Amino acid sequence: MISYVKGVLLLREPGRVILNTGNLGFTIRVDQITEIQMSAVGQEQELYTYHVVGDKEMSLYGFDSLLKLEVFELLLGANKVGPKIALSFLSALSPEDIIQSILSKDPKTFGKIVGAGKKILSQVILDCHDKANRLAEKVGLIASIDSELIESNSSSGNDNDTVNSALKQLGFTASEIRSSVKYVENLKSTENMNQEDIVQECLKYFYQSLK
Repeated sequence: MISYVKGVLLLREPGRVILNTGNLGFTIRVDQITEIQMSAVGQEQELYTYHVVGDKEMSLYGFDSLLKLEVFELLLGANKVGPKIALSFLSALSPEDIIQSILSKDPKTFGKIVGAGKKILSQVILDCHDKANRLAEKVGLIASIDSELIESNSSSGNDNDTVNSALKQLGFTASEIRSSVKYVENLKSTENMNQEDIVQECLKYFYQSLK
């Protein structure tokens, strides 16, 4: 398994690059955003890679960040999503935006993804939602999502409505919202907690229940 390649950039074109690591040249498939942000030909470049070995394909896919690689692997966990379609997601959206779109449970938030129709987008949300939640928590993305959701909902009702709305937009079902809020209320006094703190505690409860 080849997980990382560092070398001199010999070729750079849409969809692929070639890195010279000394005596070997690696052809690596890349998304459009990674390709645009890469070094100039002749300069050193490093990529985190995913090695696909199969009857029909033997390829390296490269990414300029570990998060992008993790999101690529996340997308491959969805039914009917192969490496090429997963790369199309990363050509259209940042890894953070992909995670947020999955958590929103709304296929429209992805926009237009080459090779992925509404059925595939819905399948990605269905198959990747739980892992996307855990990945968002791991990279600290949940906190920023929470703040944005709470700010956008804070003017639309009381504190409970704001918390419920924020959790709903993060992908919680009604029963999950009720159980997590009840747990937090029984565990701690929410009178001295702001809305963001309550949402964070609800998320901690939810993630603990998944482990």
